Amino acid sequence: MILRTLTVGVPTTRLFLTVGVLGGYTTFSTFGYETIALLRESSFGSAALNVLGQVALGLQDLPATVEKATVLFYRAGERPPKG
Repeated sequence: MILRTLTVGVPTTRLFLTVGVLGGYTTFSTFGYETIALLRESSFGSAALNVLGQVALGLQDLPATVEKATVLFYRAGERPPKG
């Protein structure tokens, strides 16, 4: 109900909050959980590979993500943020 009240008339805001923020939160939580689980098992090499791999893949995908977000803003009739 709060989400609906905050985002009435702004579909991209609702999409950002539900898919973007909540999706990012669950992904980051899983990443942290898996890393801690590996450390507790004394799998330090695997934990390090997990962190390095996740960060490297995330940075690799960043330009494509920015491009997709820009296209979505234009389709929604909104102006993309500067920067």
